[in-house]
Amino acid sequence: MRAGNSITVETFALAADRAQLIIRGAFDSIGLRHADGTQVEPAVATRVDLPVRSRLGKVASPNGDHLAAVEFAGLREFTSYSVVVNGTQHTSITTLNRPAGRLIATVATISDLHVGQRRNGRLPRVHVLAETGPVDHHAGHSMACLRAAVTEINEWNPDLVLVKGDIAHTNIAEEYDLAFGALGQLTVPLLATAGNHDGGDYQGANFTAEADRLGHTTPQVHIHDLGSWRIVVADTVIAGKRHGTLTNTGEAILQACREWHGPCLVALHHQLMRRPIPHYVPTGIPSAEAEPFLRRLLAVNPRVLVTSGHTHRHRARHHGSVVVTEVGSTKDYPGTWAGYELYEGGVIQTVRRIADPEALMWNERTRQSALGIWGWWAPGTLADRCFTHSW
Repeated sequence: MRAGNSITVETFALAADRAQLIIRGAFDSIGLRHADGTQVEPAVATRVDLPVRSRLGKVASPNGDHLAAVEFAGLREFTSYSVVVNGTQHTSITTLNRPAGRLIATVATISDLHVGQRRNGRLPRVHVLAETGPVDHHAGHSMACLRAAVTEINEWNPDLVLVKGDIAHTNIAEEYDLAFGALGQLTVPLLATAGNHDGGDYQGANFTAEADRLGHTTPQVHIHDLGSWRIVVADTVIAGKRHGTLTNTGEAILQACREWHGPCLVALHHQLMRRPIPHYVPTGIPSAEAEPFLRRLLAVNPRVLVTSGHTHRHRARHHGSVVVTEVGSTKDYPGTWAGYELYEGGVIQTVRRIADPEALMWNERTRQSALGIWGWWAPGTLADRCFTHSW
């Protein structure tokens, strides 16, 4: 929302007790105000100064040269607050409601790490640049974003982390060394699957062998139970192809959900496409496979959330009572990871923007890709990123 002549306030993430705001423009103070007069100060505030001139790989912020990620904690469930910047109300937020029953577990997901990538996007293509000295392209922006995401996830302290593919960018051993080295800093268990950059249209190292060498077993289908919830992580990669398939794992996913009497969280790399003719890229699992799969999934277990990566964008939809989401990449705009709060009666999805200064500045540079369309296309809406779903 535009507020005044120089400050833009965006509600990026919501949970039942937390909120993350993105502020563009300079400000001296920010806080939340409840109707009863209670004031809430930021728990965390990260500010960066953006480049003020456009040049190769560096683009100016469209709304000023200051950017901040501000997080508030300890908020009341399903409650409205005014956002007060420099003493003036600019907008308002409403926290999410919690589903019925007990909180069973929490799960974080990250995807599309692309460790080893040297540049991002097109029109303009944003390059990794060094202010002084050479750049190590294998430990550049993608690694900075991954390390920052790992730090934030550790602070949130979930019960499990899921990595939904495209771990390496060019599918070479060195990239897996770097990626799994960073992922090894997670303080909770990890389940990972491949993406098309891990042996689909990017052919090189054997993903399964590399993951095994680094201490991570990657079967075609992982099943991990957390209390009354079942977690299913499945491989959708076709060797030599960019798009995905459920040919090898679809029946196992359905069986895992059919035999479980509680809700399920299913994680894939490729998105489940809705239309026979693709209207955006990259293509995922064709609708001829995806739609019958969703119909069967709904029939065997109506309490399922399916989440994917691959598109680097954020979207949410429903197939009956089955929830289907896409969550973006750690390493390009807006630069995110997702948290899932799993309750007896439903789920909360909260997608957070990575707030580390180096990651925040890099991901903001990629905002102008595709003639600026990426900055609009990738984030989706707040409802795509953050919601409560009850069964």
